[in-house]
Amino acid sequence: MEAALAGHLPMTDLTLEEGVVFNAEISAAIEERLSRTNYGDVLAAQGITTVALNDAGDIVEHRPDGTSVVLAATP
Repeated sequence: MEAALAGHLPMTDLTLEEGVVFNAEISAAIEERLSRTNYGDVLAAQGITTVALNDAGDIVEHRPDGTSVVLAATP
């Protein structure tokens, strides 16, 4: 299974039990990385503008240069 996790063995070569463990390992790794990654920073580094809701419920545009602007204020 370690070889499959490293990409050196096709998943089809794993037994059913190894496949279950493999999937659990992959899921755990994804969850860990998701919890540590700031996707706004990642996307900004690629020049991508993002939007998000602020605490007041306003739509805020976050630009790659670090500036942000409220697009739609709540009434």
